[in-house]
Amino acid sequence: VGQTVILKVEKPDGQTYVNHVRTIGAGYETWLRQKAWAADNAALVEEVSGGRVGYIHLQSSYEADFSGFVRQYLHLHRREALILDLRGNNGGNIDPWLLHFLQRRTWLYIADRYDAKALKHPQGSFDGELIALVDGDTYSDGELIAEGIRRLGLGTLVGTRTSGAGKWV
Repeated sequence: VGQTVILKVEKPDGQTYVNHVRTIGAGYETWLRQKAWAADNAALVEEVSGGRVGYIHLQSSYEADFSGFVRQYLHLHRREALILDLRGNNGGNIDPWLLHFLQRRTWLYIADRYDAKALKHPQGSFDGELIALVDGDTYSDGELIAEGIRRLGLGTLVGTRTSGAGKWV
């Protein structure tokens, strides 16, 4: 891991290509594969829905993950629907922040005679359909987010039974 390897490829016509590759660890490779998988899912949702549905995968639920969620969400909050993919979410501690964020609803549009378009208030509120995807690898705070979405009536849960790491009364 971290070593530079020289790859030399010779084509049948005799041309040789040399490439220097820095090796990575299995953990980083897993992270890269997950990011590619999520990007492929987002592209598929974008294509199939004609841009009407947004997709965000939340791999875990820590502060940096919430920042990533907000960055993605701000480009998607005007969509008709949003898919929040919690499959494989290994937990964390951001469920109060995320659920508070998702509860915001537009209650006013503001415009004056110079505005070409009325602005939603609060800015960034989401008024579309929310779908949360869960599976047996949704764990801990991923389960809390899913249960909050269900109990607060914010959206629909789709998938299989979660890991059962949490108990709610």
